[in-house]
Amino acid sequence: MRQWTFALILSAALTRAADAAPPPVLTASATVEFGPDRGQNFGTLFEVTDADGRVVAGAGFAATYNTRPRGDRERLQVFVRPPDAARGWEVERLPAIPSPATGFYPFGVGGRLYAHNRSEKDRLPTDPAVYRWDAAGRKWVGEPTVAPYAERVAGKVLAVTGEAVTYDGRVLLRPEPGARFGEHYYAGGNLFLKEAGRDATPPVNRVVVCPWRPEADAAIARRAEWTLELPLPNEFVYAFGQWRDEVVAVSNNGRVLRFDGRAWATLRTPPVPAVSYQVYAALTFRDRLLLGHYPTGEIYEYAGKDLKLLTGWPPVLPGVSGSAREVQTLALYGGDLYAGVWPWGEVWRCDPDRGRWAFADRMFAHPLPSDTTVHPYEAETRRIDPVGNLWGQRVTGLQPHGAGLVITTSSKGGGPWEPRFAFLTERQRAEYGAVYLATVPGNLAVAAEWNPGPTRFEVTLAGNTLSVTQDGRTLGSVAVPEHLVDAFRPAKVIRGQGVFGPLAGKLVE
Repeated sequence: MRQWTFALILSAALTRAADAAPPPVLTASATVEFGPDRGQNFGTLFEVTDADGRVVAGAGFAATYNTRPRGDRERLQVFVRPPDAARGWEVERLPAIPSPATGFYPFGVGGRLYAHNRSEKDRLPTDPAVYRWDAAGRKWVGEPTVAPYAERVAGKVLAVTGEAVTYDGRVLLRPEPGARFGEHYYAGGNLFLKEAGRDATPPVNRVVVCPWRPEADAAIARRAEWTLELPLPNEFVYAFGQWRDEVVAVSNNGRVLRFDGRAWATLRTPPVPAVSYQVYAALTFRDRLLLGHYPTGEIYEYAGKDLKLLTGWPPVLPGVSGSAREVQTLALYGGDLYAGVWPWGEVWRCDPDRGRWAFADRMFAHPLPSDTTVHPYEAETRRIDPVGNLWGQRVTGLQPHGAGLVITTSSKGGGPWEPRFAFLTERQRAEYGAVYLATVPGNLAVAAEWNPGPTRFEVTLAGNTLSVTQDGRTLGSVAVPEHLVDAFRPAKVIRGQGVFGPLAGKLVE
């Protein structure tokens, strides 16, 4: 059986010298065996703390699911973050995606950055194309060979479209006649697929579970006794996540479900009449699963028992209404927790050591914040359309990429602007569907290369350069400002535990 084995022997060189060629401030390497790829969250390789126990550096694989796309599981993040040094926050707007759509969702495959205008509630996307960021040409280009929200499993591409499940270009499964596949998630050696079709006989709306091993050269089959029927005709899964060996799924109607590898259980049943309860984002954070919620605009946590609301995670932006808020996106970047919040396009940052939230940015320059309406342009929109929140402001993506954090925006549905919405100027409507790159110094995200045999990763901070290698080959490097290096005071290495969650594998020393 082919296995993914990382060879990582964790150590730290924590000395400094005053001569012209000082030794590295930090060198960390390790050997860990993840075993076969079964969709597990790989978790934390290491964290480094200072003498006061505060995290000053770390490395690991973030586990995220934001509205539809699952985060790239093979993306390794490393960071240096002295707690007493100013780290800054700079935002660059990237060139526009050449599309009439007003909203995009990012995803990554093998270190490449893609964006797609997703469909929702049985509607076709305004623009079905997938766009790839061409860093050399500084532009977005159409990428017809990549399926929306494809991902890598065991180093090869898994793609789920309405018509088929494919792996490495080979068809594994097709939907029942008259049905289509929707959202998907791979975990615990099982592929979870939403399958729906009003034209099927009889009509279907369900989550099917298919045991699958990527190394098996065979079609996959549904496990009939694990099929989960969704009671409502338009019900679908907004977010998937993992806690230990459990898969958690939350529907757009507020149904919270758990699969433990043997059977489904319900953690929350929607009341009758229905009350808004939606989860758009899931992220593994230390030893718990975080769920971004609507309409509180706060985060729930799950750690094997009940769902617990974390009040004030994040807080309400002063000057706006506290109603109908939603945490749509969650990310880990620089060792901090980030949240993107509707309807005012906010980005918040939480320091995990202190559990304190700070406002990072608002991704729209218009209109001025107001608590007289719940959503931006609500009064103007209602004069034209019965749906008053069409021009609410989403943060649809928070994705570490290279040295930065990619941030994408959207209107409510991502549909095209129409002349009847003349209250939006050309410059204002261009902020819907925009892509930004925010940068905090001391961060680097690189694509790990799949290797069935032993593989060695090494993270080094030497001089003013933070770098990562795999088997001696440089995966990436980034310059670190001198004041961060000077403030760096490493004291202790913690293996296999940290902000990215527990290590999913055996640490070999």
